[in-house]
Order: sequence, then structure tokens, then C-alpha cells
Amino acid sequence: MPSLAHRIAVGVVKISRRKAHMTSQTALANQIRKSRPQEKDHPPQGMRRKVKITRHADTPFPIWRFEPKDVEARGHLIFSHGGAYTYQLLGVHWQFAAWAARELKISVHVPVYPLAPEHNWRDTLPALTELYASLLDDGEVYLAGDSAGGGLSLALAQLAIAGGLRAPDALVLISPWLDVTAKDEEMRRAERRDPMLSVDGLCAAGRMWAGNDDPARPEVSPLHGSLEGIGRTLVLTGTADLLNVDARRFAAKAREQGLALTIHEEEGLLHDYPLFPIPEGRNARQQIASFLKSN
Repeated sequence: MPSLAHRIAVGVVKISRRKAHMTSQTALANQIRKSRPQEKDHPPQGMRRKVKITRHADTPFPIWRFEPKDVEARGHLIFSHGGAYTYQLLGVHWQFAAWAARELKISVHVPVYPLAPEHNWRDTLPALTELYASLLDDGEVYLAGDSAGGGLSLALAQLAIAGGLRAPDALVLISPWLDVTAKDEEMRRAERRDPMLSVDGLCAAGRMWAGNDDPARPEVSPLHGSLEGIGRTLVLTGTADLLNVDARRFAAKAREQGLALTIHEEEGLLHDYPLFPIPEGRNARQQIASFLKSN
């Protein structure tokens, strides 16, 4: 049974009317216009007390590096944030990056990638592939992402492998959004129990991210791409999340193709619960830490 803290978090999500902002393309576009002036492309200043933070030089968009202060980093994690490809990082994303740097003793690279509808996947994936390639000679390299960032992480892994690069040492997908077409009929049924997300809004955001391309192409909807060569993968998903449908479809495909998959499916938990400051979130982060430390 979900904790009291989780039930409070669900209440906060409902009060914020986040789902109302995702009910249609018009609602999404209106919310994007309102949110853009408040969005920031840098981490909160106070985080520098906990981790060392620097910015990559000469990148087409900001990429921040979080490192532990007390020891030398043992590898790298590229963490791509969620937000339907249309919203900038939230506090929970920066907090996750700082936690990962401290807990895992690794360098965490956080791209502030350009957002839709002003931009599309073509403005992001080539630069992330270059970043990924630049890290391969310096230890283990992991990919992680939540929601849209989960889709971006899987697409990055697929592109890297297709380009002849080494596969990531592990992949962590948190409430991943892996098929922006949302054509699976189960999505509509799952929508009724999700307090945060709406199918129509996600489809609109997916079309924005695709730009002039087919939203079903693997760079945009990596569930349609090949899983050949993908390394160890961890998926965390809650059943009160309509993207649980994507997670289950991915798990089925992964098992058919022999992927080394670990999936934690939690009854009644909402979208992105591993990032929340609640007992279920803390437990999920420890699952992530255990998974990556066991590599």
C-alpha cells in the first residue's frame, strides 16, 4: 500500500492541475508559453555545497557535470531529464543528479537540451552522442533518464550502438516514455488512474519533438528500435502511471530479445515516483544504486 507521503504527493499533483495542462495540444502550448520565462538552464546555487559542479565547454547547449567532493569519480552517468520534451529541469532532477554523484561516486552529466516545439530531436541527439563517445575511454559509462529522458536515453544507446560505439555499461529507465505515438489502446484505460499525465497531451508533445519526422521513428520512439547490443537495463515503473504501458511493452520486447532486464513495478505508485522525496522514492533510489554498483 502506498505510503501517506505518496498519497500527499498525489494530492499535490492534483492540486497543481498538471494533468489539465496535458489534455490537448492547445492546453500544452498555453502552459509552455507560461512556463518558458521561469525556466532556468543552471542548477541551484546551493547544491555546490554538496557536490562539485562545472559546465562542459564548447557544447551547443548547457551540459553540467556533478562530481563528488571527497573522492575521485569512478565513472560517468549521463542523466537526461523528463518533461515531455517541452519542459525544463525541475528541482527533483537536479537533486537526483547530486544524489547520484554523491552516492555512486561518479561524474553525472546533465544536459539542458533544447526543448520542443522550438526544437526537436535533431537538435539534441547528435550532441549527446558526441558527449557519450567522449566519455568511453574514461571508465564505465551509464545512461539514465526519467519519463521523456528515459526515451532519450534509450534512443541514445541505440544510436551509439548503431554507430559502432561501445554499449553503455548499464541503462536506468525511470517511468520511461518510449513510444510517443501512444497508439496502444491500453494507454486510454491507464489514463483514468493517472493523476498527472494525459494521452492527448503526450501525443501532442511527441509530435513537437518529432518535428517534420515520423513520431514512430526510433530516435523519437525508441520502443520501435532495435534492442540488440543494449546492456544491463533497470526499469522502475508504477501502476498509477499511464506510461506503465510503455514499460511493460518494453519489458516484453526485451525478454524476447534476451536483454538482461530488471524491472521494478510498484502497485499504485505515480509517474516518476523514484524522484520524489517519499519513502517509495528513497527505496527506488537505493535500488538504482544497488543495480549500478553491482555492475
